[in-house]
Amino acid sequence: MIHRCRLSPIALLVLGLLAGCRMSPWRPPIPPSTPQKIVIDEGESRPRVSERITDDGTWLYRLPAGSAELWVEVAATGEARRRGLMQREELPSDRGMIFLYSEPEFRSFWMKDTWIPLDLAYLRTDGTIIEILRLEPDGGDVSHASSEPAHWVLEVNAGWCAANGVEVGQRLRLPESILRLAPQD
Repeated sequence: MIHRCRLSPIALLVLGLLAGCRMSPWRPPIPPSTPQKIVIDEGESRPRVSERITDDGTWLYRLPAGSAELWVEVAATGEARRRGLMQREELPSDRGMIFLYSEPEFRSFWMKDTWIPLDLAYLRTDGTIIEILRLEPDGGDVSHASSEPAHWVLEVNAGWCAANGVEVGQRLRLPESILRLAPQD
């Protein structure tokens, strides 16, 4: 006796769809505004990672500066620029934040709810440092304005610029991995 198994057209469709599916490993969600890959720079001697993600999900970008390399968080949205480095109790010695804007303008920063002393560097569009200011926690009572229009702003631990040979007039080369995140409005 031969038994025939008869499948409905819907069951055949479901089986066909399942046969074409592959399981992929689960990955944590990445915000759509952030790059979804690690970018490798082709260096002089060996490739180097120019982007990485920390354990807490923060994207960092490599920024060569003076005699050192700095890993920066990017503040490219209005909310990220307003928040900046507020309410941080510390900043690792090789870390900072770069603030990206769509156009150069006179900029003004304050230390509201910022608890760590910082060096703040105002930059022209080409990455030339206009000035470096040393900012101390002051409760946000003082505004620190740029002396000319600045396109980008870099914040690092106080004293980092001097310790790493970063000075006024020097040009920082902002990598494409950072520049592509700048607002276009």
